[in-house]
Amino acid sequence: MKNTIIILVLAVYLVGLISVLIIPQFVLASAESEFYKSLDATAKGTGHDKYKNYELGTMVGKIVKVFLSFLGVIFFGWTIYAGLLWMTSRGNEQDIEKAKNMLKNAAIGLAIIALAYAITAYIGTQIGPG
Repeated sequence: MKNTIIILVLAVYLVGLISVLIIPQFVLASAESEFYKSLDATAKGTGHDKYKNYELGTMVGKIVKVFLSFLGVIFFGWTIYAGLLWMTSRGNEQDIEKAKNMLKNAAIGLAIIALAYAITAYIGTQIGPG
């Protein structure tokens, strides 16, 4: 009896999963192509054509900005982890010192990333198109 209930629950789950994930793909296939056609027309009308040729300096600048933003997110997570470590140390001096060092290193890293981002943005505006 228990196995029958488990099999029935799994079957209902699989049917629900199929109906939620697969069936809408067939229904929305034609709407998706119309959506992309209108999106391309809007992009072309506003000058944001996806086939626009970018200069090498512009592309490198965009890649560097994305990379620095990603590093900023990593250091933000590191700061949160250090804060949680400090809060849950329960008076243990070793954990508190470890958390303090992590926070200090995260602050230094964020300062370096912010300066690198500012320098990249400045250089990008000086040598970029425009």
